[in-house]
Amino acid sequence: MACLILVLLAVLSATYATTEIEKRVIGGSNVVSGNYAYVGSLQQFLDGAWTHICGVTRRASSLFVSAGHCTNGSDASTFRVVFDTVDLTDLSPPAQITSISSIYVIGSFTQNGPGYRLDYTELTVLNSNITAHGAQDIILSNLTALNLTGQQCIIVGFGEGSVLMEKSVTVISTAECIQRLSGSGAMITETEEICIDGHSITAGDSGAPLVCGGEYVGLASWSYTPCPGTSVFLRLSSPILDD
Repeated sequence: MACLILVLLAVLSATYATTEIEKRVIGGSNVVSGNYAYVGSLQQFLDGAWTHICGVTRRASSLFVSAGHCTNGSDASTFRVVFDTVDLTDLSPPAQITSISSIYVIGSFTQNGPGYRLDYTELTVLNSNITAHGAQDIILSNLTALNLTGQQCIIVGFGEGSVLMEKSVTVISTAECIQRLSGSGAMITETEEICIDGHSITAGDSGAPLVCGGEYVGLASWSYTPCPGTSVFLRLSSPILDD
């Protein structure tokens, strides 16, 4: 009955038992070095060691974004960002590491049934002179069309593993998403969420980017696994994020 287990994309406790396949973008393939250099690892200093907790995306030389629940209530000094690498076990150049100077979590961030609403945070890094391989930032989508239904998009993340992975996924309609999540207590709206068919993201993928047509349209928030499985992303064109 594993299909009936609800998985929230948050840091798992050390006692949580999980299989190797659940430790990465589910069904994904390894990213080639140099691709998606704007995708990184948000790490927190826990129990005397730096630990990957969430995905993070480089928007500008000193600005990264991730999921609000990854940083909410924690001090900036406990975090760092690792990027420009596809393997977290190898932090030699061109991999880059930078500390966080400030954290902004949107004020409207809140619980949404078993998941989250407006799950967004901005991280300002201490070193504003860092450069990504190939000068890669990701452009935030300014698409005015809300309907992405049926589009094939890409998710990129480390999951709970050490290797960056990518996977092609399909956007489902808001109506279908609402139907799938009925009874969960979650409120899904066309302006705030993008829903993906299948349970494709896991713990450690929170904050990972959803890229459609080369544009950064969403970030991973949470996953609801009752069959057939649904992954929920914050829609980055939501007007509330501009408030």
